[in-house]
Amino acid sequence: MKRKLEKLMQEKGITQYRLSKETGIPQSSISAWMNDICKPKADKLMILAEYFGVHIDYFLSVTQKEEQKRNRKEEKR
Repeated sequence: MKRKLEKLMQEKGITQYRLSKETGIPQSSISAWMNDICKPKADKLMILAEYFGVHIDYFLSVTQKEEQKRNRKEEKR
């Protein structure tokens, strides 16, 4: 999530503060997502998808690299 959101923000040339103001999503939530503390819920993903003009699947799809990382973490458990 972090990389995808970071990429979209960079492409649009906006900060977390501006994203917060323009979407109504608290900056603390955006910061938590960017620091991988938590993941956004579906309602917030819809707001982000609409704001950036992408389909919600953009945020929900897992890249191959992310899947490999997740599998390594599970193997260590």
